[in-house]
Amino acid sequence: MLVTGGAGTGKTLVALHRAAHLARRAEGTVLFVTFSQGLAADLSARLDLLIDDEEVRRRVEVVNIDRLAHRIVTDAEGRPPKLAQPGELAELWRQAAAAVGCGRGPAFLAREWEQVVLAQNLRGLDEYLAAPRAGRGVEIGPDERRTVWACIEEFQARLAATGRRTLLQLAAEASLLLGRSTGDLLEAGGGGGGGSRTGISSWTRRRTCTRRSGGCCAPRCRPGPTTSSWWATRTSACSTPTCPSTTWASRPAGPT
Repeated sequence: MLVTGGAGTGKTLVALHRAAHLARRAEGTVLFVTFSQGLAADLSARLDLLIDDEEVRRRVEVVNIDRLAHRIVTDAEGRPPKLAQPGELAELWRQAAAAVGCGRGPAFLAREWEQVVLAQNLRGLDEYLAAPRAGRGVEIGPDERRTVWACIEEFQARLAATGRRTLLQLAAEASLLLGRSTGDLLEAGGGGGGGSRTGISSWTRRRTCTRRSGGCCAPRCRPGPTTSSWWATRTSACSTPTCPSTTWASRPAGPT
């Protein structure tokens, strides 16, 4: 189920009441996922007021997407993953660019990797050459795409050598793990087989687009209404058809 509407129309309130209703109706756990730890804490406090039965309240877990991804990967690997810090990432991008002769700066390369490659789960050069780059602002031709791809591969190799990962990588890996065990929850009807590539792409798109509160991650997009579902409290949608947030928001949420 997907609920859409403008800011202040009550989407989050509806999601809170839905979570409370599900907790009262069943004995299982209700997972309420949102995009920031601060909002997760605020919504958890609201649920404390909304649900007066302590046993029922314990059935609702409120968590932000980064912490959930971290937990899933930790459980799968048996140890907490190490996260790279912004300064480390910028330096790795500079090193990678120098190694392959790429003239783009760390900020451009990082956004290209996050908003194009990870967002669409691109696995190779051919996929990257054919992929849309809606909202990226700066157009690059096939030759430069090849150079950028070489830079991305160099960056990923250097990052892997440090034993560290980014939050978006954790989100992608967590989605793959969930896809293998439960199927792609973002597909209509909750169907889908194990290891679906769509699951990685959908979760990563959502994480990318919700990094900027109140708007779309793509600079050229026209802001659209915000959206809510029972498992993701709020994200940004965009009226541009090829925008990653529109791609995600147009999909029904999985079963509650």
